[in-house]
Amino acid sequence: MSKPAEQPARTALMAAAHHFLTRFGEWWHRHNEFGNVDELERIAGEIGMTGRDLEDLVARGPHAADLLYDRMYALGIARADVERVAHGLVRNLERTCSWCNGKGACGQVTSPI
Repeated sequence: MSKPAEQPARTALMAAAHHFLTRFGEWWHRHNEFGNVDELERIAGEIGMTGRDLEDLVARGPHAADLLYDRMYALGIARADVERVAHGLVRNLERTCSWCNGKGACGQVTSPI
């Protein structure tokens, strides 16, 4: 389970992810929304996605998975705990949360599931 000392690591990780997505979004707009489909597919393939999925994820913004981390924190679950049990699961959870259109329901939950 997570410890209070892991909060700074979570904050640093979220800051790094926000920085990456912000810079990636800036790059995207400068390059005419991936006019070069081959380049888009190459970048997406490096992180295990399709080009269309990557475009959709970037369009949702750098805070699209914030509710996931809020819920994990509320439940006392650290990213490191999840990765230790199932390597790569957090990335899949982030994608699922980012693409979810039901954030209102999740954001209204105030007690652990």
